[in-house]
Amino acid sequence: MITFTVQHKHDVVTNDRVVRDYHKGDYDSMRNELKNVDWDQMLSSDMENSWSRFKHLLLELENKYIGLPVKKFTTVVV
Repeated sequence: MITFTVQHKHDVVTNDRVVRDYHKGDYDSMRNELKNVDWDQMLSSDMENSWSRFKHLLLELENKYIGLPVKKFTTVVV
């Protein structure tokens, strides 16, 4: 009979991730705000500035109307 012992060290990593619950967003209010945007003014500059302003607007609306609730996911990696 052969017997042996294996010594193995491993780390357990926990990844917590918080994501927005887009299913519960207030899209009607978001649409109403987008209707009031002066798109000619918003997109009147060069491409980089126009994209930056557009992205900033969308992120603000996301924070305002899809900000909460959020879902938290925990992943355990061994």
